[in-house]
Amino acid sequence: QRALNGFLVIGPRQGGAPYLYEDLHFIKTLSDQIALAVERTQAIDDLERRVREQDVLSHVSRALNFAIDFDSLLELIFTQTIRVIDVTNFYIALRNPNTDELQYVFYNEGDERVDAMEGRRWRMGLDLMSDIVRTRQTLRTDDFLRETLQRDPNARPDNANLKAWMGVPLLADTGEGVLGVMVAATTDPHFNFNDEQQDLFWDIANLASSAIDKLQLFEKTQQRARQLAAINEISSQLASEMGNVDRLLNLITENAVQILGTEAGSLLLVDEETNALEFHVVVGGREDLVGQTIPAGTGLVGVTVERGTPIIVNDPQRDSRWYGDVRSTGERDMIGGNGQGGRGETAASGNPDTPDAVNDVGFDTQAILTVPLLAQGKRAIGVLQMVNKRDGGVFIQEDADLLETFAGQAAIAIENARLFNMTDKQLALRVQELDTMQRIDQELNRTLNLSNVVDITMDWAMRKSGAAAGALFILDPDGGDLSVIAAYGYPPGSPLYNETGDPLSYPAGHGVVGRVIRSQQASLITDVSIDSDYEETLAGTVEQLIVPLTSASRVLGVIMLESTAPDQLDLLDLDFVARLAEHATPAIVNAQLFQQLQRANEDKSRFVGAIAHELRNPMTSMKGFADLMLKGVVGPVNEQQSGFLNTIFNNVTRMETLINDLNDLTKQETGNMRLELEPIDFRNAVIETLRAQQQQIEEKEQELVLRVPENLPPVLADAHRLIQILTNFVSNAYKYTPPGGTIRVFAEAARNTWNPTVAQQVVHCFVQDTGIGMTQEDLDELFTPYFRTAEAKDMASGTGLGLVITRGLIIQHGGTVWVESVPNEGTTFHFTIPVAVEEESPAPGSPPTSSARESV
Repeated sequence: QRALNGFLVIGPRQGGAPYLYEDLHFIKTLSDQIALAVERTQAIDDLERRVREQDVLSHVSRALNFAIDFDSLLELIFTQTIRVIDVTNFYIALRNPNTDELQYVFYNEGDERVDAMEGRRWRMGLDLMSDIVRTRQTLRTDDFLRETLQRDPNARPDNANLKAWMGVPLLADTGEGVLGVMVAATTDPHFNFNDEQQDLFWDIANLASSAIDKLQLFEKTQQRARQLAAINEISSQLASEMGNVDRLLNLITENAVQILGTEAGSLLLVDEETNALEFHVVVGGREDLVGQTIPAGTGLVGVTVERGTPIIVNDPQRDSRWYGDVRSTGERDMIGGNGQGGRGETAASGNPDTPDAVNDVGFDTQAILTVPLLAQGKRAIGVLQMVNKRDGGVFIQEDADLLETFAGQAAIAIENARLFNMTDKQLALRVQELDTMQRIDQELNRTLNLSNVVDITMDWAMRKSGAAAGALFILDPDGGDLSVIAAYGYPPGSPLYNETGDPLSYPAGHGVVGRVIRSQQASLITDVSIDSDYEETLAGTVEQLIVPLTSASRVLGVIMLESTAPDQLDLLDLDFVARLAEHATPAIVNAQLFQQLQRANEDKSRFVGAIAHELRNPMTSMKGFADLMLKGVVGPVNEQQSGFLNTIFNNVTRMETLINDLNDLTKQETGNMRLELEPIDFRNAVIETLRAQQQQIEEKEQELVLRVPENLPPVLADAHRLIQILTNFVSNAYKYTPPGGTIRVFAEAARNTWNPTVAQQVVHCFVQDTGIGMTQEDLDELFTPYFRTAEAKDMASGTGLGLVITRGLIIQHGGTVWVESVPNEGTTFHFTIPVAVEEESPAPGSPPTSSARESV
């Protein structure tokens, strides 16, 4: 049942005696023991071999999980392979799917790698490696040279001394392509590969191909990231380098050469006059070509400009477009002294007029990619051209797409730089005009006074135009005449002035002015003698410019400029004054509205004042007589009569309060509230306020907590108005706090962190209650005239004006006011009043700047 593994042979016995049966039994037993020992030894050797094989496969497999560099991966594959397959020669060649070429990436013979062989490429042919790629099958032979010559008698093997040779394909993970070939070989004529070694070599190759495939994908991803980073860098520098287009074009070309991995590159621009292409940037080649030109339509660059599409030429020696009609310089001369010896394409052209620059340096141009620089995506203004990939590969569509991105960036840079560097007079004047208009807007926005707006407008108009005289007219909105708001340069006796020198009204339908109003179109008359509508307003006038002031399709007035010298007013002046009118019209409208508002406020103030005066006298009489009757001066009154009289007295008091509040609010709105500021003892003001409110607080059995130090610094305030402020806060506190509640009045000297621009030191005061409180919605409207919360209306009467007036008084003092409140828990009103320090005191009656908290 057991296999025959060998023989045990024993010679004749000494003396020639015969062997007995017992001797045979002993020899058989001995041979069985020897066979068992051999079998066990072979099993151990086989087990050790399998362990080594699994360890090799494990090492190669683990390499897949680490982002090691490509050369280290190849070295790992080699060192692990020779652990299980003892060979002297090991090669890995990868296939370029774009060129159908094979290239050694790892070449080891004996104890060292042969650097001179790594990188050698050859087109797929009849050799053994090419056959493996085509068939995707393992190939094994005992005589490499014989096998090679049988396939191709003219073959020149890289190593003719090889004997046993075995190659397996490196298959991509997808199974759709062959990455290359892995080969093990030896020069030992007595060594042959067996099936087990072939299977093991195949397993190693599968792991190796997976690792190579993933690493190539990783490197491709990294390369794409570098490409995107370079594009982003260029994009971010477009704006900052707008004034230095040469630097930016160099940056674009250098990045294109680096990212595409080419030996050289250049950027050429179309000359707008001759349409010739001029070298602007040369990277990796002859820098002396910068500034030289290629005639329009010549070479690949010329064809690219005409077509407006990329051109890929991977064998320029066979492309007539590359040679073209170049005579003195051209794209073939671009490459300088970096190359690797080769064909010398210029000499091949046979053109004696073309310098043999490329051939002199021994450069072999193998592939060219040219893309157009398209302005606004349509017109080609130049080209980017790349020459020779450093890895010896060819250009593909992906390279063209990437280079088009760089070309797009270059086109943007060029167009922006051309716009930026324009020195045309019109552009310079436009920029100057925009700057002037900005300054005019700033001046106009500083005032709402109509006279100031007109003065600013006419000053700019006359200064920029050099006119001898000018006037601004405002049209009566009811269709009447023009009012001369301002006139400059007109002597006494002019139709624009009366006998006392005051401006007159001007007929809206007469002369050129009337024509401009009717047509709403500006007019420039360079010779008034030939214009039948002209009416003299300035003696000796030669030229006249009139521009309408238009708002909402309606003419508000006109600007008129006149010159007594010829060629003084021109179209640039007309354009400037027209733009000036566009900017001045809103300012004039705003000034007119402000005037109307001021007049309305003054009328309102006078009306409220008159009403208050007329009502105050009878109310004083009613209040006085009611008080006398309540006191029994005119005789006793019964309980019902006393109730009626109290009602009359209280309502008259309410009417007095309402009238006073309306009067104060009107004064604030019209800016007529006047304060008599002087140093005031803040504690005394608080005491006086509480003395008048003490009875009401006691009637509701409320607790009053007073924390106002006696050593507070004096504040700069109007004593009467300060008491009014405190009275309003305290009265609100007791009115909206239920019986038995608490009212706190607190004051302290503090550094003004609320509005330090007005005063550095203030007295900070707050009045706190435990009343009904307010919601955030209530707080948002608290300082709105006539606003009262629903809860407040139920608890007490009021006008809704007290807090508005109080806030205005605090701000007018230079203070700040804010509120904190929680529904059903209470409200705290805070305010500040500046300390009476002379250098920090606000001007009497001037409203200071309010802080953000004042808007609560």
